[in-house]
Amino acid sequence: MKIIYTDVLVIGGGLAGLRTAIGAKRRGLETLILSLVPAKRSHSVAAQGGMQASLANGFKGEGDNEDVHFEDTVRGSDWGCDQQVWRPGASPGVACSAATAKW
Repeated sequence: MKIIYTDVLVIGGGLAGLRTAIGAKRRGLETLILSLVPAKRSHSVAAQGGMQASLANGFKGEGDNEDVHFEDTVRGSDWGCDQQVWRPGASPGVACSAATAKW
């Protein structure tokens, strides 16, 4: 059996896992992703979930903002998501989506 040492072991090759691995690598940490399937077969891709963020790119920015995105997510989860946890997560979506798309 071969033993591999790494600073960061990321479990899962979906969007969250890839984003975490990129962030760790940018900080100079040796990073390894462990996934049952290749990244292009992850649930993020296979389920066609992709990334969701408020881009404020509707007509004159109407109908698309952080508040609408937050409410859509809460409704979509049938009020099952933890709103106190999700609320801060609704804001940085645009910057995170843009950065991930560039990688």
